[in-house]
Amino acid sequence: MSKRSNYIAKNTERCYNTVMDINFVKELQYGQAHFRYSRGPSLRKGHEIHSHHEIIYYIDGDATFISGDSSTELRANTLIFVPKGCFHNFKIKHQEKYMRLTVSFPSLPILDGVLESVDGIVITRATDVIKYAEAMIKSISDDSYAARSLSVFASFLSLISELTRVGNDHVASTGKMGTVSQCIAFIDEHFAESISVSELAKRYYVSKSFLFSEFKRSFGISIHQYITQRRMVYAKRLLDEGKRPTEVYSLCGYSDYSTFYKAYIKRFSESPRSSQRDVDTKQSVNKR
Repeated sequence: MSKRSNYIAKNTERCYNTVMDINFVKELQYGQAHFRYSRGPSLRKGHEIHSHHEIIYYIDGDATFISGDSSTELRANTLIFVPKGCFHNFKIKHQEKYMRLTVSFPSLPILDGVLESVDGIVITRATDVIKYAEAMIKSISDDSYAARSLSVFASFLSLISELTRVGNDHVASTGKMGTVSQCIAFIDEHFAESISVSELAKRYYVSKSFLFSEFKRSFGISIHQYITQRRMVYAKRLLDEGKRPTEVYSLCGYSDYSTFYKAYIKRFSESPRSSQRDVDTKQSVNKR
């Protein structure tokens, strides 16, 4: 690890008074933003597409970051910004060593217009960005600091500000994904329609078995799982915009409400109607 990584690791060891081969989690919530500093296996399997924005500060773990059309071998102290709705995945060789800071947040009013200047997924090791990620880790780890939540959020806003300035380094990209990236692009455009693996295989002149295995190997999930995730995130967006569940399911490519309902509960652990009620409640409060 670099000197910066060693500093963070030692700081964590002091904080927990334990050896570094034991997993740990430190997290806090500030408004709708969730901050999680942890070491150990990822909990994101099955959630490669989010309805919220995400920042991952990668510290250690021998990982490859995969986006829709390329893969990137990650070096220590690399920060990744993933806008909501963007497919991404990590291939982590040593889960027990996977050390990171993760920030999940919706489109916060304070950031209105700010993130529009950030062009898609950003991968950077810029010092002016990394220093704010490290400041967040320091505050999260300090249980004795009464204002740590406010301090973390202040560093978070500064980090976002720097992201809009530094742009994308595209660190160490290892190349394009070929046929599977073409499938991703097609699915992203047509996920609300009926899509079959046979149709995709025929379109790109490959066998179904090749497409199945290559998609799984490249992205870590099946084609069906990818389509479902894409539809669910779109459904959540439509519900947040005020559309009713009984009209949303057909707009997401489902022929019946029952199938849509089961998929939605599996993904979000609540029914579409519950999500709709939450939106209605927020709108009612805002009108007061």
